[in-house]
Amino acid sequence: MRAFLDPLPVQDLYGAGPAQAATLERYGLRTVGQVARLPLETLQQVLEGRAQARLVHERACGIDPRPVVATALPQSISLQRGLDADTLDPTVIGREILHAAVDVAHQLRERGQVARVLTLGIAFAGGSSVSRSRTLHEPSAYTDDLRLAAADLFERMGCSGPGLRGIPVCAEQLSDAERAAVQLSLDPEREAGHRLDPVVDQVIARFGPGALTWAPLAHRRHSA
Repeated sequence: MRAFLDPLPVQDLYGAGPAQAATLERYGLRTVGQVARLPLETLQQVLEGRAQARLVHERACGIDPRPVVATALPQSISLQRGLDADTLDPTVIGREILHAAVDVAHQLRERGQVARVLTLGIAFAGGSSVSRSRTLHEPSAYTDDLRLAAADLFERMGCSGPGLRGIPVCAEQLSDAERAAVQLSLDPEREAGHRLDPVVDQVIARFGPGALTWAPLAHRRHSA
């Protein structure tokens, strides 16, 4: 810890504001290590404040009694896919559902989370909307699992009437992927799809978004 703290400038010292840091530098105390090695009584004379000097000295010595609070991970990930034009074209809708599943699944894997529930929404041109949810067979962050669940939800809605204007997709009841119970799959096609996602993630991480994607989405990008 000292190897990390000692070389830091006093401006980086928690509890020392700009005025205190300037005072420390006037006394030749330019690093956290120098402040830590200074007797507390001397530091209190330098900063002319017992409480402030004690706080600065404790932080310089690596003492912080505050409890460590982990940043809470999000409990849901949502994505709104807006359509270029109001439509009921099943090809266009299927492509947008796939796009949403790809993006949401990728965000889940980036955060090391899996979803237990998937919600699909439909926003109609007239302003009305409807949504349905489905509990996945097991918590998942795989693109194919989310895609198939979303497509099944849409099919069960039996949409008709005014065209669709948007397709919100939301992954809910998220949990840590490392702690999630995963059942052994006997479906070779599903396993092949699961093995594909990490490969796609690696390519995207190296070459950027869009470097590798599903064929219908590539077609959409080239025709745009």
